[in-house]
Amino acid sequence: MRAKTTRRRPFSKQGARYARISVFASSITRSSRPLVSWLRPRIGPKGLEFARARVEMKAIEAVLHLRQQAPRRLKSMVPDHVWALVRPYGLAPQPDEESER
Repeated sequence: MRAKTTRRRPFSKQGARYARISVFASSITRSSRPLVSWLRPRIGPKGLEFARARVEMKAIEAVLHLRQQAPRRLKSMVPDHVWALVRPYGLAPQPDEESER
């Protein structure tokens, strides 16, 4: 016998939207994972190019995450060489984000 499940209703429409988006994103991720894992070794970057792409991706993630979650810490946590890495992708430091070095 299955346990009876109750649907929880969100307190706002924003909660309902978030729930729908998270379900959609997880289903897309699950369904695209086999395709990406097949394609990446065939057409993706390899060797040193892959390493550089990975470093740039992590630098971009760090800047975007800090801008959203901890903007006051951005100045002290992102060094100048990271700004140089992310600048070609359209991410430039705002006047209050650059370090004083």
